[in-house]
Amino acid sequence: MPEQARAVVDGRDGLGGRFLSVEDVFTVTDLPVHTWDLVRERGLLVG
Repeated sequence: MPEQARAVVDGRDGLGGRFLSVEDVFTVTDLPVHTWDLVRERGLLVG
């Protein structure tokens, strides 16, 4: 799971430091599909 967390951080940084929606995570990373529900359930956007 650490490599997946790194992918999320790298994807966020590639977008200028923030996601506009949880769905952005899936468009900028190659996270395995089986992790998507976990991200949706636990994702938190602070804006």
